[in-house]
Amino acid sequence: SLLAMTARNASTGKSSTEDPPSSTNTGDDEFCLPCALVTFGAGAVIFAGLAAPFLSPALRKRAAPFIPSDTASVQACVRALTQHRSRKFVELGCGDGRVSIAALRALPDATCYGVDRNLWLVLAARYSAWRAGVHNRARFECINLWKLDLAPYDAAVVYGSERMMTPLGEKIAR
Repeated sequence: SLLAMTARNASTGKSSTEDPPSSTNTGDDEFCLPCALVTFGAGAVIFAGLAAPFLSPALRKRAAPFIPSDTASVQACVRALTQHRSRKFVELGCGDGRVSIAALRALPDATCYGVDRNLWLVLAARYSAWRAGVHNRARFECINLWKLDLAPYDAAVVYGSERMMTPLGEKIAR
């Protein structure tokens, strides 16, 4: 870059009219602090932009951060939905949709509605449902679960933090 070239020329005492250094590394290249700062800053901004949607729910009063469900948890949810013979269920805080998709595979006559506040996870759930071949029985949307009417569903699946379970229990009881 121009800034790096100017700094190099100033430190070596060479005039800018001399031939530029060759492309071979002679070992006397100087560290470019402005370049490093710009690179680090850009990386930090990109990381923060990608991580914020996944970590910000932890800061809300009634929300949980995205933590992918392990196989045992998914199987337990599927087992409960199968025993209940659910035909129309909702997954509150569906994340990437793995519970809904596994349940739809086990319940060929069921439909599900997955909701999450994270658009990226909703898009991932839609893609996963398409890949699994259950997209015609699954609907995933980016909405606030507290504004959702639960009356049309015969079962609800939720992974939530302890601080949101009491208000959620009250919502389900209504």
